[in-house]
Amino acid sequence: MSNVKKESFEVTVPIDEGSSIEILSSDGVLIKTIRAFPLWPNMVNPCPYQTKGVDRLIYAGKSRLEDFNEKDIKNSIVLMDFNTRWYWKNAALLGAKAVIFIEPSDTTRVECLFKRMSVPLNFPRLFVRAEDGEFLRKMLREKESISIRVSSNMKWKTVTVNNIVGYIYGTESDETSIAVVANYDSFSIVPSISPGATDALGIAALLELADFFSKNPPRRTLMFAALAGHWQGLAGAREFVDNHFDEMGSKVKLLFDLDFSTDSKDLAIYHQGFSYPYLVQPLAPRYNWIRTQIMDVIFPRIQTAAARFGKTYTLLDGISRPIPIFEHAIMMFDSDPFTTACYGGGISFHTTNALRRYYQTWMDTFSNLRLENYFPQLETFLGILYGISQLPRLRDDVSYPATRVGNDWGFTTLEATVGRYNMTTAWYDPFYHPDTLVYVRFYTITLVFQGEAMQPGQSVSPTMSG
Repeated sequence: MSNVKKESFEVTVPIDEGSSIEILSSDGVLIKTIRAFPLWPNMVNPCPYQTKGVDRLIYAGKSRLEDFNEKDIKNSIVLMDFNTRWYWKNAALLGAKAVIFIEPSDTTRVECLFKRMSVPLNFPRLFVRAEDGEFLRKMLREKESISIRVSSNMKWKTVTVNNIVGYIYGTESDETSIAVVANYDSFSIVPSISPGATDALGIAALLELADFFSKNPPRRTLMFAALAGHWQGLAGAREFVDNHFDEMGSKVKLLFDLDFSTDSKDLAIYHQGFSYPYLVQPLAPRYNWIRTQIMDVIFPRIQTAAARFGKTYTLLDGISRPIPIFEHAIMMFDSDPFTTACYGGGISFHTTNALRRYYQTWMDTFSNLRLENYFPQLETFLGILYGISQLPRLRDDVSYPATRVGNDWGFTTLEATVGRYNMTTAWYDPFYHPDTLVYVRFYTITLVFQGEAMQPGQSVSPTMSG
């Protein structure tokens, strides 16, 4: 691989600086200190908390209303099972200070999504490992309440991350190329425990593909990009498009995003995720040629070759959707910024008909992957990429040269300055505070910027779709 380089940018993320629970005897002597893990912030609020004096801990099981009968919940901290769906909110409604969740033996992504709110409610939610939770639960079987001290130290921080970009040059290139991208970061409802095995599938495939094509040079140049900031509103994908804007749609005609899961072996091609809307002109017809090349020309050849080895592959059409496809999660594709900049050309190879049971949870570990579903998808994509990279040419209209402002597309920069509304002047006065957070929501993309990265009078400039 040639011309490998890092492209740095900043993202704002919640960082756990060390949280704990101290268990005290009835006379205030420290019995034990256990590690605690704050959950993902409620919107912009990481819910920091430090016990002043001593707190009272009670146990409420599944957090149903009947679980609070005859319990002194006002200003208490409530220990409860994790798999309570949204019932943990009963503790907040009844006047508790915070909740502590006990790690279960099994859970789901949907269960985890119930554990955060889209409003900045200052209500700490902590997570403890199963053995520590059982220790607390055993004590509370013997007593109605116990004394504890809680320290929850999650803060927003602006950190520097890197996209990593490299090239494998084609043998007969006409100066047009194909980009292949995958994110290498992960997300978990418990940010400090974020193994991200599912997220790693894409980057593992990208590295394997780079190794293969370095030994088997394609006719057409391939551009590989390992992207950070996927879970910060596709920040890495947006930075990638912005940094290579003059190449997008002119030299780089196609961009393939790897978004695999092992919950299913059904791979699908998608031209659009949920990140950017197209309200005036339909997008799908722009993909007729490349969809035909993949679904009707290249994939049948892959199936024929696979049959010789007793293998079968599945590739579904998520562009025209001739058959129903089940999607259980919001689709955030790193191909979307390219598509909105070039009005086409971005395709995500996404595992469909998959529940993604452990995705975005602390249980998304290698041991929970079903690799027998992964390798057929990887082999299918390898065949497709090889076939497309060997084409003598790519049609010029597969994507347009990137534009900042188009009829129903375009990749622009939003510049915003924080201000405080003045009732006297009916306008905004300059405002600055190092702890300011700017929370921007555009369609389904959410961006967070930290105040200490800003100076009075300066603007924040998140790159996003027009």
